Amino acid sequence: MARHLAALINLFWLFFACTIYANANGQSFEDTVQQLAKNYAEIKEVLEAKIVRLETKVIGLESKIQQQNAIVIALQNERHGDEVEIKLHETKAIVDDLAIKLSERTSAVTDIGKMPTSCSDLQHIGHRISGLYSVMGTRSVETVYCNFHPNAKEMQKWIGYVDVKSASTYFYVTRSSPFMETNIPIPFDVEQLNIGGAMNLQTGKFVAPRAGKYSFSISGVAYFPYTQLTAGLYNETPVVPSYRFQISLIKNGNWIGSGYSHATNTGGTFETFALESTLGLIKNDQVWVEISEMSDKVLLYGRRFTHFTGVFLEEDLTQ
Repeated sequence: MARHLAALINLFWLFFACTIYANANGQSFEDTVQQLAKNYAEIKEVLEAKIVRLETKVIGLESKIQQQNAIVIALQNERHGDEVEIKLHETKAIVDDLAIKLSERTSAVTDIGKMPTSCSDLQHIGHRISGLYSVMGTRSVETVYCNFHPNAKEMQKWIGYVDVKSASTYFYVTRSSPFMETNIPIPFDVEQLNIGGAMNLQTGKFVAPRAGKYSFSISGVAYFPYTQLTAGLYNETPVVPSYRFQISLIKNGNWIGSGYSHATNTGGTFETFALESTLGLIKNDQVWVEISEMSDKVLLYGRRFTHFTGVFLEEDLTQ
């Protein structure tokens, strides 16, 4: 309601002003209204022209602001580019320095065409840092200390052997029943351990999978039977029976060594035997155990008292 009242008041004042203006100029009220309308149209036209010019200036200012922003961004990018270029130069300097050091360390590198056997060989293939190295010895891998900056001192110091095997091989077999045959491989029926599968229990033969040194051990019990004393022809002292048992280690059909048991008795008894040996074998060599000598009625006792073991000690890498 207040708005309507204000409009009425403004209308009243407009009417009053027009009346006064008409009386002052000797014009009618209608002429005065037309003159005011004409003046209003002229003022409106002038104002609209000014508004157009202002809008044009605003558009120009916005364009300049965008240009300024573009300049600021370009300056920022240029500054960032300078920083990147500085970093690139620094990185290039580091890479060049590393390349020089690498070139110094790998200069005169040659292919010796074999496994290195000394510090001199290692130096020829590019090693430059002193320390412990593995080299190929006469038959096995060895550890040496290499001093690549000897200064009149010894370049190479021998440290020791390296336990290198291309395959693990060891076994432990036993026999649970008696055995009475001579000069044939003793078969075994209980496998306690057979890493590498080189021991054939059925044939009783061990077949070397690699060249090198092997250790073998045989032990067991021989049973000697009860026998009555035999009187002499003229009632002299009775003859005491004597029993022998010999077990042997065989390599490719050749005798290596034996374990021996002997008993002189008048009743059944048990005697132990043992044999240990370290052999140098080449690949596919065969090793076994056999009874090489045994008296009548003597036997190799079973019940797992007969033991046969083997261990691969050292590989010969030259074969």
